[in-house]
Amino acid sequence: MGKENNIDLLLDCLGRKDSAEIAPGVEGLSDAEWQQLVELARSHGVIPLLYSRLKSLHSEGGIAAEIFSQLHNEYLKSGGRNTLLYNGLAEILQAFTDAGIPVIVIKGAYLAENVYKDISLRPMQDIDILLRKDDLQQGEKTLKKLGYSAYRDFLPGVDTDDYQHLLPMRRGNAAPVEVLWYLGHPGAPFQLDLEGIWQRARICRVGSHDALTLCPEDLLLYLCIHCSYQHNFEVGLLHLYDIKKILLHFGDEIDWDTIIMRASEWGCRRCVFLTLHLVEELFGVTLPAKIAQSIAAEGMDPQVAAAAYDQIITVAGTVGLAPAIPEVIQSEGVGAKMSVIAGRMFPSRKEMARMYPLAPDSPMVYLYYPVRFKDLLSRYGRGVWKMFTGDTATRDTMQRRVKGEELRQWLGER
Repeated sequence: MGKENNIDLLLDCLGRKDSAEIAPGVEGLSDAEWQQLVELARSHGVIPLLYSRLKSLHSEGGIAAEIFSQLHNEYLKSGGRNTLLYNGLAEILQAFTDAGIPVIVIKGAYLAENVYKDISLRPMQDIDILLRKDDLQQGEKTLKKLGYSAYRDFLPGVDTDDYQHLLPMRRGNAAPVEVLWYLGHPGAPFQLDLEGIWQRARICRVGSHDALTLCPEDLLLYLCIHCSYQHNFEVGLLHLYDIKKILLHFGDEIDWDTIIMRASEWGCRRCVFLTLHLVEELFGVTLPAKIAQSIAAEGMDPQVAAAAYDQIITVAGTVGLAPAIPEVIQSEGVGAKMSVIAGRMFPSRKEMARMYPLAPDSPMVYLYYPVRFKDLLSRYGRGVWKMFTGDTATRDTMQRRVKGEELRQWLGER
């Protein structure tokens, strides 16, 4: 079974077709083809969803017992991990309530329980919460009291000027906590109405505690920006499936006129319309006529949609490539290319303070530049070597990164 057939079958299993239509496509799969499908689902983070969709076929004898047992075990593991995550989140929410700090629960921790209605179906790696910018320092102290810590303390001039979140905070085997103050990236060409987002936030139930979550329209807009511009569609199918579930869960409650208006006000129309177009194409979701008209009016180039699709379905290689490579390739002239490389090897004091446990005004910063070089060599040296020696897989990954950067630039244009 080829790559395209694999992804098509996985999309069919994730809801593009109903169970009766799926059956002919899976019942004749060999053990090797089943394993390819399972590994593809794992790379996209959707094994629990695949298990849920194939349960009825298993009861009819359409799936080998060994494969179904593997899927079932992954589903149970996901539920176990998420149960521990929710236990930690309950403790965090209580601590923030006691400290009088408002908190918005975003992404997986809200979606798994309130939208998916089964916490096993939506895998999560960390806890994402949104605080007001003025509450970040107190929020960090609150998490520290619970035993969470990062490799250095919060630095207002470093962690808020160029980044939308604090450094991840960890505690033993508990899920890491990512504290955001902005839904996007401060350097992105969008103008999110952060105060309006807080005013429109809704009360929801997360585990045993009440919390705030984004209103449906803001949630949809945020996830579209998150999938497209922030992650360049390299997040795989799971985060796009989140959007599908939101569309089905809220249904007529979503105010599409508000979506269109807010996307224009925020300057993220391309992010929103391209992402919704892909969700429609990948999962067979029917969008309202006014959204379809807006997508058409935006003049969606088929090549842009194809590039985004390729970013989604292509599983990244195992060899790491430096994020600066697309910028180096696109820069004109040797001097411009060397300037990009030097900027990555010798970042500013503020950037160094984000990477290492030091303050930006510390004289120790100069001692960390050799450490920076060593880290770059360890992380990307093998990939650079493979690229220059003509390794096909690495070259393909590099070309994909370049196309992805071109896509990001298109998304950021008004």
